[in-house]
Amino acid sequence: AGAREFEVADHIRLQPHPCIVRPWHIEDLRNCKVLVMEFCPGGVLQTRIRSAWCAAQTHGQYMPPAGARLWVGQIFLGLEHLHLRMRTLLRDLKPENVVLDRDGCAKLTDFGFAKETHTRDTLQTPFYTPYYVAPEVPGPEK
Repeated sequence: AGAREFEVADHIRLQPHPCIVRPWHIEDLRNCKVLVMEFCPGGVLQTRIRSAWCAAQTHGQYMPPAGARLWVGQIFLGLEHLHLRMRTLLRDLKPENVVLDRDGCAKLTDFGFAKETHTRDTLQTPFYTPYYVAPEVPGPEK
């Protein structure tokens, strides 16, 4: 994890939200940064989506996981808190960066590409995950 992720995590620690993973402890130990976050035993959202997709291969029709609508709402609530209250963009939103707590609540995590919106270079840093980006974003192959 980089310095930006620790900075955003510290801001989230001070302004928690139920739809964002809660950082409990952040410390720099001899150039080794330690980030202790809330335990979310429900796993990663991508796993639930993959399971539903595999079931569709057997049954012939895709049915979203039971909590999908609720999770989408919770993801938007977390984004709203980050954007409007904390003035921070979460620029790496994907199913692998959403976890489920013990009650099945979806929570945003992975703040490595997050960026405060009041800085001048908010969108200057390139950011994307290869399988989740439009082909024109990275540009032509060289």
